[in-house]
Order: sequence, then structure tokens, then C-alpha cells
Amino acid sequence: MLTRKIGSLLRGQATPFQIVTACVLGAMLGFAPSAAQAPGLYVVLFAFLAATNANVGLALLMAATTRLLSWSIAPTSFMVGEFLLDGPTAPLADALVHLPVIAWCGLSYYAVAGGQAIGLTLGLFAGTAMARSLG
Repeated sequence: MLTRKIGSLLRGQATPFQIVTACVLGAMLGFAPSAAQAPGLYVVLFAFLAATNANVGLALLMAATTRLLSWSIAPTSFMVGEFLLDGPTAPLADALVHLPVIAWCGLSYYAVAGGQAIGLTLGLFAGTAMARSLG
């Protein structure tokens, strides 16, 4: 009984929402820094992955792909994060960074904030394309 529940959690459903969610969370995991820099980010992303019953295999594939991409576009992630934290969205980012749970996510670093924004965008694009091609 327990192994079936764990298996269904790992396998996930193939609904379009869960495909997009797996791609988004996988891309955000791929752009996440080390666990020492942002331990809460991994906890939050894996909790969302489990709560939405997204396809874990697809999320891990997306995480591996975007991890390779994140190394090559690290300067771009830094610039996007600098824009988010110091640009026009600075008041919102400042309020978000100081929230109790989000403070452990390391979003006060430029590369982390920029990487999560890029990961969200890439994940939405890839997930929508994959869901449309499968449906």
C-alpha cells in the first residue's frame, strides 16, 4: 500500500497542469544555487513538487538540463537579479526577501533571484510547449 502511494507520487499524472508544473519546478531547481546558499529554496520547491503530484522524472530531467544552461548563462542571471532587486521592483523584492519562510531561500543574492526568474520563464515556456504537444 505504501509502495503504491510512493510510486504514484514519483510517477505523477500526465495532466497538462502537472506537466507544466513539473517543467517549471524542474527549471527552478536547475537554476537554484547550492543548498548551503539557499537551503529553504530546495525545501519549498520539493514541497511544491510533492503537493502538486507533478511528474518527478520530468522535473529531474528539466532540472538537469537547466543546470547545464545555468552555468553557461550565469552572467545573465546576475544581471536579471540585479534588475529585480535594485531596479523598479526593488520595494516588492525587499518585502519578499524579508518574509519569514522566503528569507531562507537566498533570494537576496542577485544570481539566485535572477536564476529563479529565468527558470520560471523557461519552465513555463517548455511546459506549455510540452503539454500542447502531448495533448
